[in-house]
Amino acid sequence: MEEEKLKILVVDDEMPVRQELAAFPWERVDCVLVGEAKNGKEALQLCAELHPDIIISDIEMPVMGGLEFTAALHKLYPNIQMIILTGHENFDYVKTALRLHVLDYIVKFEMSEATVSEVIQRARRKLEENGVLQRSVYARQRRSIVKCLVKLL
Repeated sequence: MEEEKLKILVVDDEMPVRQELAAFPWERVDCVLVGEAKNGKEALQLCAELHPDIIISDIEMPVMGGLEFTAALHKLYPNIQMIILTGHENFDYVKTALRLHVLDYIVKFEMSEATVSEVIQRARRKLEENGVLQRSVYARQRRSIVKCLVKLL
């Protein structure tokens, strides 16, 4: 079975960071960028529509910051893998993020294609361990079969 493309949502109030991540070669890590949000509140709304597998989110944002967003996200969508992106090397942020089940923490000025790729692959393994990817593949196959049957009828 071919690897499923993971859906990525980027959440950051800084346009240059969103642009940098939008330009990332997602296809190289079998992913697709499905959306962008400027804050956690906007991102929660997008999660209901886009069903991302992985979210890369800033910590400090207006309206709803990354840690508050992560806490809300974990309650609503516990299988989404969260990667925190920040401009700060603050150990208190790291501790809080770990308690909120964040997969990893990337400092913005250290962000590279290799770092993002490595974290995405860890997220994929975590989703596979949780059985999330397998369930979504079967669900997609069922939807495809139903569509074909509807066309035949």
